[in-house]
Amino acid sequence: MSTYTPYPFPLPSKPKLPPTIKTLLTLILTEPYPSEIGFAPLETDDNFQKVEESGFSALAINAKRLGDIALKTRELHDKHPSILSTYVYVILQPSSQTHYNLRRRYILGLGSERELEGGDEEDENEYLKILKGELYLTSVILIRTGKSGNCWEYRKFILQILLDLHEDISEIIDTELKFLNKITTYYPKNYYAYNYRRYILSHSDSHLLSDLEFTIKGLKLNTTDNSRVSHINWLLDSGVECDLKGVLKDLEVFGESYPEQKTIWRCVRCIGVRCLDVEIMERWYNDILLISKAVKGRQCATSKDMILEDSKLKCYMWVCWVKSREWGEKGVEGRMAGRIIESCFKELERREQPNSHITKLKEIREDF
Repeated sequence: MSTYTPYPFPLPSKPKLPPTIKTLLTLILTEPYPSEIGFAPLETDDNFQKVEESGFSALAINAKRLGDIALKTRELHDKHPSILSTYVYVILQPSSQTHYNLRRRYILGLGSERELEGGDEEDENEYLKILKGELYLTSVILIRTGKSGNCWEYRKFILQILLDLHEDISEIIDTELKFLNKITTYYPKNYYAYNYRRYILSHSDSHLLSDLEFTIKGLKLNTTDNSRVSHINWLLDSGVECDLKGVLKDLEVFGESYPEQKTIWRCVRCIGVRCLDVEIMERWYNDILLISKAVKGRQCATSKDMILEDSKLKCYMWVCWVKSREWGEKGVEGRMAGRIIESCFKELERREQPNSHITKLKEIREDF
């Protein structure tokens, strides 16, 4: 009679610690702004518990050991105790507001001391070095956890001080935008990153056009990123000068490949209402009219059949988008169409366009 074995296959042996792994404490003390801390456990030390000889322990550091790290760091580095003692905390707990506040107070204290004593050039260089080091530290954290709101706020706090200390801020802005390009690519739909990006761009109008081009390009790579559309809307409100009709046409053509993606058509809408004229209104009206007739007369059973029947409807599926569902005359799709028609109607009234178009829109609006 065979006995039951919970594991019918041999279990893998636990990996052994490589002899060259440094302790987390040693790594931080030798490299104040590490680019990678990995999952290195603490090695044997007089002040710390020994790593179990039987296996590998993956960065499981309890509160007591973190406290010991902070105390030892303070003893070895009395020059900047507060800022060094929180390295471990902010890396392991990037959302901890308490430790960011400690670092804020220390940075503000250094700035006040520098102003009162009227430090020389060497003191100023030391202060700038600390500030740039803080930016680098937040870069390390944000590359790992790009949606940490507290870390983004702390980075903004440091950047405000740097911008006040520099007369020529173009280099700082260029560096920050390059970093943000990476973050928004790694972490799409990132509200915190775009909020920070808008703060950067508010200091330089010369970067608006290039940022608009980059953001639209990124939208084509990630067609569901609503944060990019909101940022495009902000850029247009900021007065960026570009060929809006060309951008609109490019997005409409691109949107034909993704007729069900409302994010793209939301972007088409926010650009279109800014360059709305008779030509665009005629094109939109014809497409909306085709959709409204199909909805009212039930010419197509599903939206998918409708897309296949007339390719024009692809361009303006944002009027009433659905995913392979039956269209409803008074359903969600109809209400969405009514809202967008209403926005076009109000825009034409504001610009005092020909009454014929307003009359046509009124007729379409009544159908929904």
